[in-house]
Amino acid sequence: MCASIITQKALERPSRLLHRKKCAYGGKVTQQNFGGSVNRYARFALSKRELMLADIYDRLWGVVIECLDFEEFIKRYDRQETFFYVDPPDLSCEDMYGQELFDRADLERLATMLSQIKGRCLISLNDHAEIREFFSDFEIDEGETRYSLAGGQRRVKGLLISNETLSKIGFKWFGD
Repeated sequence: MCASIITQKALERPSRLLHRKKCAYGGKVTQQNFGGSVNRYARFALSKRELMLADIYDRLWGVVIECLDFEEFIKRYDRQETFFYVDPPDLSCEDMYGQELFDRADLERLATMLSQIKGRCLISLNDHAEIREFFSDFEIDEGETRYSLAGGQRRVKGLLISNETLSKIGFKWFGD
């Protein structure tokens, strides 16, 4: 088989995924909505797919991507020098990522799991009384962020939650 045909076939699957992610509203995995505008350019140019995929490859070089339950993932990689950044679905928005993929019980399980790790963690979530309860043993800092999906500028309260003093991690809210 010709090398260019092999290369072309190797690009088809990631190209289809890239196309769906670039064009889907909010990058949603399920219940995708697609839209367009006569006032804006298309979000995906087929002629540039090799460049986009090469850029993604360069950005993710050396990154390990796992498809595991978070509990198994944390057990596997937890070390004193490990830093976990965790961005679970916001409370009351869990089904945006797929039906029953993550729920309140998972948030409680996550809090319990992260309270026992050797490494450090930073969790970002929406500000909700139940979240504060689940993570009451952690340092919690509240701030404001913007939801800018589809050009919106809605300001919302968010929480940064850590098992360590946030200033030690060096994280600041946007605009601080």
